[in-house]
Amino acid sequence: MSYSVINMLIDSVTYCDLIFCFVQDGEILMSNSRVHVDSMLGMVYFTPLHKDDEGGYNCTAFNDVGAVSSANQLRVYGMTP
Repeated sequence: MSYSVINMLIDSVTYCDLIFCFVQDGEILMSNSRVHVDSMLGMVYFTPLHKDDEGGYNCTAFNDVGAVSSANQLRVYGMTP
């Protein structure tokens, strides 16, 4: 089975404006030709997914009240670097 797009989504139910920040293995994740970071919706799109996308991801949601974070591990199987 092969996927060309992998989406990471952090669900939020709120009435406040949120800004999301994604970090991969300690480095701020920025959009590039393959990765789109949507800091307003809290989503990351990988098109296509690569083996080097594997790692630890942290998402922090900020608003005028404070911040909350969530961490996850992305494992990529069946692909070579």
